[in-house]
Amino acid sequence: MSWIWYLLHLGNVPGGVQECLQIEWCKTCAQAHRWHEECKLLKVEMDHVKRMLEHEANLWMLHAKSVVEGAALINAGEGAGVYAKHQAAIQTLMRLSFEEKWRFVGQWLELGETGNTLARIEDILTID
Repeated sequence: MSWIWYLLHLGNVPGGVQECLQIEWCKTCAQAHRWHEECKLLKVEMDHVKRMLEHEANLWMLHAKSVVEGAALINAGEGAGVYAKHQAAIQTLMRLSFEEKWRFVGQWLELGETGNTLARIEDILTID
């Protein structure tokens, strides 16, 4: 249990102030837990975006190959194959751009997770 619950009085401070401090502590603790959860979700969402873009690029490359293989049969021009390759390149460039922009986000998130910082803060504020 946190030290804030053991404090009976803060000198000449009225009891209502103590209750306000306890309420603010609860709000702050809840906010810290929400922020921690958001950080975990951010990592998952970033991974999903990168995998989706890679998957889309692979689909466009498969489409380009099927267009080239089928072009002789239907006498199609190279345009559809070039378009599919261009779309694959766009997806790949988007993924690489995100990876470049997000290159430090994982490290920043790890700083907060090292030794479970949230649990350490709660331990510091807890009296057995």
